[in-house]
Amino acid sequence: MSEEISRETQPECCDEALSIKFGKWLSETGFFPAFYNGAEMSYLINTGCMGILYQDPSIDSDRFFGFSLKNPKRIFLGVVRFNAKCITTDKEYCIFEYYGEEYIELAQELCKKMADAFPGLNIIYCLASRDRRFETDPFRGC
Repeated sequence: MSEEISRETQPECCDEALSIKFGKWLSETGFFPAFYNGAEMSYLINTGCMGILYQDPSIDSDRFFGFSLKNPKRIFLGVVRFNAKCITTDKEYCIFEYYGEEYIELAQELCKKMADAFPGLNIIYCLASRDRRFETDPFRGC
């Protein structure tokens, strides 16, 4: 005997994980979900952290007589860590560690959009490295 379960009757524990919702939202806003090491995430999983890839239009691919020889590497913008707890207040935060000091405005803008898309989510962002990083090949590791 089977019973159809509608969205209204699903228990709260079956709600979609924050990381999966966040990955879908990233895709809708023009970014690309990635693993913590910068490799593209071809499918979304429930995870404690998610990387963000960004196609920077100022980085051009190699060209030969106007034809692109290969796709340009995407920028590994940073990592979002979900459910980080503050020691002093015991509040839960989402920490966005971004790479490349030239991307501070983009990081700030992305955090504002995150706050609008996920109300009630406490977001902290910080510069993890002054140097920008690029997408990694999933078959080569980090």
